[in-house]
Amino acid sequence: MQEKILEIFKLRAELAEMEAAYKKAAEPLKVQRDELQNTILETMRSEGEFSKRYETATISRAVRKTPKVIDERSVVKYLTIQGLSKEYVELRLKDEFDSYAKEAMKEGIHIPGLQINETEYLSISEAKSDKDRRKVTVEQ
Repeated sequence: MQEKILEIFKLRAELAEMEAAYKKAAEPLKVQRDELQNTILETMRSEGEFSKRYETATISRAVRKTPKVIDERSVVKYLTIQGLSKEYVELRLKDEFDSYAKEAMKEGIHIPGLQINETEYLSISEAKSDKDRRKVTVEQ
């Protein structure tokens, strides 16, 4: 049994070494990727473009919205008024509240004590290899 434990320690050390090497090699590439994406986003913003299609890809500016509780008491009070406190509150807000908050955000429902954070990002989809991706139905 002791040999197996020592082998686990050895494997963990090897994995940690490999992960460190990967992070060291990947970091410059990630920085370069982020710089290119930011440059493209800035160019699209300055030109007022939201989406562009090229032969190789389609790029789009998109916004990710994330709800964040900034005043838990206000949120709990709102949920109590709405009759949802049993479902989403114990001593503190339950994890299930996150999905409710996202749904409320989509439906445009304002929850006091909840802040919506927006993060702009670049969506890139590679062009398909086939020439015409549209389905064409020919009646006979």
